[in-house]
Amino acid sequence: MKVIIALDSFKGSCSATQACAAVARGIKTSYRKLKRWSYRFQTEEKG
Repeated sequence: MKVIIALDSFKGSCSATQACAAVARGIKTSYRKLKRWSYRFQTEEKG
């Protein structure tokens, strides 16, 4: 199984990196054999 987690930041509560890590932890809890790779990417700055 391959899963792509691509979230934006949640203003006032957590960054995109933190949000993705939280989702990844939840998935990892359910699927213990899942391997995890993390890649950062950035889109245009928000104005």
